[in-house]
Amino acid sequence: MLPVHFHIVVIFDHSSITLRSLWIYTMNRCSSPFSTALLVAALALALAPFASLAQTTSTAQATAAPVYLPQRIPPISPRAQRGVLRIVQPPEVLLNKQPARLAPGARIRGRNNLITMSASLMGEDLPVRYTRDPLGLVHEVWVLTAEEAALDPMPQLLSPPPENWPVRRDSPSIPPDSRRIV
Repeated sequence: MLPVHFHIVVIFDHSSITLRSLWIYTMNRCSSPFSTALLVAALALALAPFASLAQTTSTAQATAAPVYLPQRIPPISPRAQRGVLRIVQPPEVLLNKQPARLAPGARIRGRNNLITMSASLMGEDLPVRYTRDPLGLVHEVWVLTAEEAALDPMPQLLSPPPENWPVRRDSPSIPPDSRRIV
C-alpha cells in the first residue's frame, strides 16, 4: 500500500508543496528541514544568555570569594535545637547522651537533605539539629554536614557541680530509726 500524499498548489508563488497525511505520518512536523533549522535557531537564541554567564563565572573563579553553604530546601526549622544523636535501636535514641525516643512519624534528613531511614544510621554519633513534638518525642532531625557543624557549634551543656561544692548542712534530717510505716 502506498502512502497517501496531499498536494497543495500555492498560486501566488507558483510552487507546489507536498504534505503527508497526518493519519499515517503522525510526526510529520519533525521531519522537514525547515522545522529542524527552526528548532536549532530557537535553542541557540534561548542559550545565548548562558554563554556570557559561563565566561563571567570562569573569570570570577580566579578571584578569591567567600564560601557560602547551599540552603537546604526545605530549610532547617528556626526552632531546631543543636545536639548529637545516636540511634541505639529505632525508635530508641540517645540525644546528647540522654535517652530519647523518635516520634512515630519522625523525619530524618541526611547530609544530602534526603529522607533517611533511622536503621541506616545506627551506631553513629551524628551532629544534628532536631525538633520535638508536644509529647517530647523527637519529631524532625537534620543531620549536619561537617561544614554546617563547624558553623553551628554545640552549646555548652550543664555539667554537674564540682566535688568541693558547698552543701547546706543545716537542713533537718530524719534519722532512719524514727521512720514509721502507718
